[in-house]
Amino acid sequence: MRSKLSSKVVVAVLALFLVLSVGYALFSQSVTVSGTATAKGNFKISTTCTTEVSSDMKTYMGGDAQTERGYNNPECVVSDNVVTYSADLNYPGAIKYFQIKFTNMGDITAEISGAALLSSMEGTNTLKTYNSTTNELISTEEISASGGFVGLNDAGVAFESSTGTFVSIDSVDASNYFVTDSVGNITKIILEPNESMFYIVRTEWPNSSTYSQSGVYYKATQSVSLPWSQYTE
Repeated sequence: MRSKLSSKVVVAVLALFLVLSVGYALFSQSVTVSGTATAKGNFKISTTCTTEVSSDMKTYMGGDAQTERGYNNPECVVSDNVVTYSADLNYPGAIKYFQIKFTNMGDITAEISGAALLSSMEGTNTLKTYNSTTNELISTEEISASGGFVGLNDAGVAFESSTGTFVSIDSVDASNYFVTDSVGNITKIILEPNESMFYIVRTEWPNSSTYSQSGVYYKATQSVSLPWSQYTE
């Protein structure tokens, strides 16, 4: 159902996910995964989340993905198609990564639009500040995901073939997982049966002088929709 794309598409792919890398300080986030099917066949997206990033992804992403620091109590749970991950972050520069994996467990092709991934950065976050000694809640505030430092930040994306081969986003083979329009813009990501997409997100201490006070730690919550559906031409 997919066509082979030229190496130019890889550049367009990288440009899209650089846009997804904007934002800082995501401490607790919920990702809502929905799906629809309109024709015969079994449509099923399996979602898993782990507090540890796979060795292939760590090697590919490099940097902070290999040097996590300053966190306690990381947690990542999938319940009723919602992925929730969190960690206590203890000092400026603290960072923790989490790995979400979507696998097409059905027998028909699944897709998600590029626009849906970009819009997943939008929304409202609830930021809570706690006393690091007493764990007392100090304050709660609402901030914008798209305009503030909390958002779907530093997203690393890669794929896994139906035979278990890791495919990084800058690989030529990654073009098999995208559909583009006539000018090379990515319109959708597609997964054939038994293929997977890795989606890496992180929690990080707020990168702002407003949130640099000592003796506190932060937690924030955001809901994000990732609507997988049956592939259409």
